[in-house]
Amino acid sequence: MSRGSGLIRRKAVWYVLVTVPTDLWLAMGSTKPVKQRWVSLRTTNREDAKARKHKVLDQWAGTFADM
Repeated sequence: MSRGSGLIRRKAVWYVLVTVPTDLWLAMGSTKPVKQRWVSLRTTNREDAKARKHKVLDQWAGTFADM
């Protein structure tokens, strides 16, 4: 469950769901629009996932800005 934090647990591993900006849906390298990306935080510990989430979101924000 995400509990509103942006974190999702799948098979004991924590992920963050990154929402792709509307104008970049087709630019994500797919023939179908990509609206969201699941990014593994590579941890089973919720506290570690919370700490890693911000770094991943900042990296994706930079990627979107470059596109």
